[in-house]
Amino acid sequence: MIQRIVQDFLSLRLRKGATLLLGLSGGPDSMALLHLLVEARKTLDFTLHVAHVDHGARVESAQEGEALRQVAAHYHLPFFLQRLEKMEGGDLENRWRNERIKFFKQLHAQHQYQALLLAHQRGDQAETVFKRVAEGAGLQGLGGLYAERTLETLLVWRPLLPVSKQDLLDYLHKKRLHYFEDQTNQDPRYLRSRMREFLFPTLEEIFGKKMEGNLVRLGTVCQELSAYMEEKGKCIEEKLVYGPFGVYLNLEEEIHLLELKYFLKSLAPFSYDALEVLMKLIQQRRSSRLIHAGDKTFQV
Repeated sequence: MIQRIVQDFLSLRLRKGATLLLGLSGGPDSMALLHLLVEARKTLDFTLHVAHVDHGARVESAQEGEALRQVAAHYHLPFFLQRLEKMEGGDLENRWRNERIKFFKQLHAQHQYQALLLAHQRGDQAETVFKRVAEGAGLQGLGGLYAERTLETLLVWRPLLPVSKQDLLDYLHKKRLHYFEDQTNQDPRYLRSRMREFLFPTLEEIFGKKMEGNLVRLGTVCQELSAYMEEKGKCIEEKLVYGPFGVYLNLEEEIHLLELKYFLKSLAPFSYDALEVLMKLIQQRRSSRLIHAGDKTFQV
């Protein structure tokens, strides 16, 4: 079943003879994806490269990096390793993520990959959606992790989003495949660990509901609505008139206010309050007012 999910995902997107990059942590999710991709190469025409970033947070991480190099060599796959200096201070998860993405972009600049493959699974999606809810994200952010997304020029694919963690563990066990356990995943100093180990179990006990499935469904609905609003935004964009003093949109034409609001948010980094003020001005048809958002100025 999992092999079919990955196979179908690639078949829909893969260019013949393309080169893909796999971000390999060595944990169960990414090790499962590695082996699934190796199997997929038997029927699909693509080259696979492997990249690993050693965060330097654990004593054993250097040995794990070398072990992953051997795994890649076993499958005759090019392997790229970056070791980070041990970081101190807070927000380590985001700082590590930024370093990984930076490394992947550097490799992409050299090899021109069709896509970067990441092994986020169903549980990761649930955690991301919940985190975005707590952060007060908008519609697009509440979509969580997307199966296909672009980071500047680097296309990111996540073929395992429909797959549960348990299904991946069962796959590894059935195939007798080795993976590494990262103890930081149980370390309460890290937000996702606290969510996984404490927050979700507590909420499930209080509400008597399983969190994962409901959060994943919320993310799916938000992705669908976000895609719909983006399409509506393209219709509004076609109405823009470009002149010597800026860009003009005739608000006398029939435009749904919610669609307009979403479109305006896509143009500039509005704060919630600033966008609400702008929408009220439009609704009240009050003119000659300026609203600033980032490096852009909007006049009603």
